[in-house]
Amino acid sequence: MDSRVVCAQAIGEMIDKYSMAESLRCWATEDESWVFFNPHLTKAVNKTWLAPDQKRPLVVRPQLTNRKALIILALTDDRKFCVALSPPKGTINADVYIDFIQSTEEIWRKLHSNPTKLCELWGQHDNTRPHTARATMQYIKRRNMM
Repeated sequence: MDSRVVCAQAIGEMIDKYSMAESLRCWATEDESWVFFNPHLTKAVNKTWLAPDQKRPLVVRPQLTNRKALIILALTDDRKFCVALSPPKGTINADVYIDFIQSTEEIWRKLHSNPTKLCELWGQHDNTRPHTARATMQYIKRRNMM
């Protein structure tokens, strides 16, 4: 059965079983995005114009910023969150994503006020490669995460 169908059915069952407030407390959302540092040039300033007789350079327009990094964020409805930043110009693969999940669980499990294991939560991921990689899926199954 398609994983999206299974996910939709599980969400429906969870909402039927619990109230909406209880259901929201069970969700953990994770995603990543680029963060740009020192964006000193605007797109307009960064344009390169060539004369008709000039040869086209290999790179017409250099990158708008000299540093960028990926940030990963996990959060829940009851104010738990965890943030990680990749090295500059780094990327996020399955290993980095699994390390982030492990460190998030370690932090959330040790909370004094409201300790939470990730197996108690419903993880919401998009379908990017780190989230759908075989290693990530095996880790999620092994940890009984939903």
